[in-house]
Amino acid sequence: MRRDRYLIKEELPPDLFPRCPLSHLLLRTTKMAAGYGVTLAAAAAQTAAQKAAKAEKARQKLLNLKYTNIYAYLMAGIIGALILRNLALTILDFLDGRNRRRAQSSSEPGTEKLRGHADYSRKMSILRFSDRVDAVLAQSVAGLAIEWTYARVFFVTLIVVINTVFSIVGSTHLHSEQSAASSIARAFSRRCGRMAVANYPILFCFAGRNSIISQATGFSYQTLRFYHFLFGGIAFILSFIHTFAYVAHYTIFQGVDKLAEEYHETYFKWGIVAVVFLLVNCVFGLPWLRRRSYEIFLALHVVGAALILAGTWYHRPICETWVYAAVGVWGADRLVRIARHSAYSVGRRMFVRKPLIKARAQVVAGAIKLSVPADGLLWAAGQHVYVSFWDSGLLPRPWLYGPAQAHPFSVSNAPSGSSGDSMRFVMRVHKGLTARLARLIAARSEAGGSAEVDCWVSLEGPHGKHSPMSDFDTILLVAGGSGITHPLSLLDRACRDAISTETPRSALSKIILCWAVHREAQLDWVRETLESAGERARQAGVDLEVRIFVTRSESQASSAASSFAEYDTDEDFEDKEKYGAGQPLSLAGRARRFSGRPDIGAEVAAAVSDSGRTYIVACGPAQLARDVAKAAAPFSCASVVVEIAKFEC
Repeated sequence: MRRDRYLIKEELPPDLFPRCPLSHLLLRTTKMAAGYGVTLAAAAAQTAAQKAAKAEKARQKLLNLKYTNIYAYLMAGIIGALILRNLALTILDFLDGRNRRRAQSSSEPGTEKLRGHADYSRKMSILRFSDRVDAVLAQSVAGLAIEWTYARVFFVTLIVVINTVFSIVGSTHLHSEQSAASSIARAFSRRCGRMAVANYPILFCFAGRNSIISQATGFSYQTLRFYHFLFGGIAFILSFIHTFAYVAHYTIFQGVDKLAEEYHETYFKWGIVAVVFLLVNCVFGLPWLRRRSYEIFLALHVVGAALILAGTWYHRPICETWVYAAVGVWGADRLVRIARHSAYSVGRRMFVRKPLIKARAQVVAGAIKLSVPADGLLWAAGQHVYVSFWDSGLLPRPWLYGPAQAHPFSVSNAPSGSSGDSMRFVMRVHKGLTARLARLIAARSEAGGSAEVDCWVSLEGPHGKHSPMSDFDTILLVAGGSGITHPLSLLDRACRDAISTETPRSALSKIILCWAVHREAQLDWVRETLESAGERARQAGVDLEVRIFVTRSESQASSAASSFAEYDTDEDFEDKEKYGAGQPLSLAGRARRFSGRPDIGAEVAAAVSDSGRTYIVACGPAQLARDVAKAAAPFSCASVVVEIAKFEC
């Protein structure tokens, strides 16, 4: 037993069996067996750890799939609720309008028209309640920019909180010990990567001009663009966290050398491609940079989107479902765009039209006036279309030719319903496409001796909608520069409705148009529409006031007129010169010219001072829009509807 004890302890004294060779052999054998036992134990422990890591990875994979699916269902539920709300309100509004038209047609001829609030009181109570809720949600949050309404703050907070919670829950808890194969950093990295990719379908869905979400929810394209940028930013942030959490795992648990080896793997490089172009698209999508380099932004955005999807696919094929969904949404938008270039529907019938239309264009006071034959195309006041130019003079610069440069422009007139109708546009000359096009038109006009020249264009749209104006007593239209086009189409429509037999008792009694321009010559942009609208207002007994505010002196205007790169900037509205009675203008209606910047607060207060309902529309530079929104905020309610029109590429 003493010998066994020494053997077990591996402490055999060298002179215990000095003459026995067997003892030395036994000692060596025992040591080898002990070492082999240790090796077996280590191998068994390593195998168990690997099995635990694989089991943990499989558990995380199922957990990631579970939470990304829940996230998709939750986003679909939110969008579905908005769709159902819009559908219900559309149906109720149609029924309400039909009932009110029947009530009007059954009344005795010559009956005095109702005031706006009296006519509005006949509206269904559920619709009036919805209007009150919308008025509250549309108010700007105190201390934030005017774009940040209560509705926007709510949805942004909801989306950010959901993404944050779903990225953390379950990903920071392991069922095994942290090791080189599994750690909290790695689990968190995987979850953030899956959540980033889960945002791809809705990101691409909100990017399309012809998005079915816009049609189904009633949200404008400009509203969806904001949420497109939001989801793009969330996808980038989650991808950024995914990347550096993965780097942290390798640095802490496997070493920098192992990370360097992973860097040379194909999946790693494609992942970097996806993250880099997510960053590029987010940076060039910032408004201040996009406006100054739109051509670069457009090219990078399309190429970047393709590389983001390709990088995600090659980085982790497990994300193929989300990539398929995003590609499907993107492809569907492109197909619809092609269809809307070549066809349109009237009622239940589909008509094929020429994809290219010969328009007439001329350069007037730093802007391009464009008249496009409608060719049966129907549009409504307040809508806009995307215009592409196919002029041969643009071929040397293919990035400006055709659909490579499709810009949104508001239609400046309402449809007359007669044959030979045309859509009118005013396109302020900036850098890029409009500057090049203005030079071509001016050169051809000078060579041909005619102010107007032919110009081939294609139209995509129309897009957008506006509130009905029939139950408002007063309409206040505020415009700056070329922003006159959107309010002017509403003015044209309101004056047409006022003399129409279809609306014999329109509540409209007063229209005020405040337009700030650099110089008086810019009135020629829309003189025809202003004069025709003024004549209709006179026939209908509607009080039309046109107030033109010239914000630059003659010397400033003449120096600016020498360039085709004249801007509508916020600085144009910094002049706070007080204006008096003004000078009369040769326009239909009560038109007067003032010098300096309009007092937006006084104009809004005067418009809403009378009893009744007021519709306020503003379109122009950002500063003008902020002033109108700020001035109208104290009056915002169901009886005062404010619309800030904003159109960006």
